[in-house]
Amino acid sequence: MKQLNKYQRLLVIVSCLIGSVALVYAINRDRFISGRILSCKQTETSATIIVQSDNPKQQKYSLASIGIDISTQIWKFGMKQEIVDLEVGQWVTVYFVGPVAESFPVQTNAKYIEINKDR
Repeated sequence: MKQLNKYQRLLVIVSCLIGSVALVYAINRDRFISGRILSCKQTETSATIIVQSDNPKQQKYSLASIGIDISTQIWKFGMKQEIVDLEVGQWVTVYFVGPVAESFPVQTNAKYIEINKDR
């Protein structure tokens, strides 16, 4: 297999970053929650997390039960992550896809998850 030179590697990294930024803007910006993972139940191909908002007065949702599957994109500092990388206590921003059950906590599925720097 041919090795990529430093310019080719840089092009791949920039392309991935641009793609992830475009995905975030393509998702409805109202449909998200940013906060701490309170619980996380996982299998190899799916998970359910409970996220509590870090600023409930400025976000539409204060608590969310979020389904995750293999189509969910998970990122941490520009690097793709797996479902097993999600842990209780992590700070995340989760963008929703599909219907949102307006219960408490709100129930929905994740399209994109960004694992944020610990606070």
